[in-house]
Amino acid sequence: QGMFVDPAQTQISFRARLRNPEHVAMSISTDQVRGVGGFLVPGDEVNLMVFSEIPSSDDPNAASSAMQQAGRYLYQKVQILAVGDSTLLAPGEQTEAAAATATANAGIITFNVPAEAAQWIAAAQQGEGVYMSLVGPDYTPTPLPAPDLNGPLPGEQPGVLTPYGPQGNEE
Repeated sequence: QGMFVDPAQTQISFRARLRNPEHVAMSISTDQVRGVGGFLVPGDEVNLMVFSEIPSSDDPNAASSAMQQAGRYLYQKVQILAVGDSTLLAPGEQTEAAAATATANAGIITFNVPAEAAQWIAAAQQGEGVYMSLVGPDYTPTPLPAPDLNGPLPGEQPGVLTPYGPQGNEE
């Protein structure tokens, strides 16, 4: 009997997961399209994209005639602290309920962010909402300008054609 730990002693408060004293937990509501198809799990990192109005163009060939808003990155490589009520487990925490709840409440995503970032994310939720793109573990955030939607679309440019460049996905 002395070899087992009381489950109450292995539980870590949610607040204790915020290891940086300048960070807060910030939750948003999302759907499967904006939330990467529901494939997000605690510990993942995502880029947050918002939309802004495009100034109208008199050029009938401008991309803005097909798109009314430009997608822009609000933040990159934002850490997900929880998905629904499923959190990233600390060593020693029980895992049996984690798998069952991982997809049950995937519409609520909680981030670990500085307080100022929480204000920006909350403001973005009041507009069109936030779209997330899942990034790989080796992803390096890089400043990206807003796309020029008054010019040709990427697939109309010989140097682009596909999201991977003119040669396609080499993977």
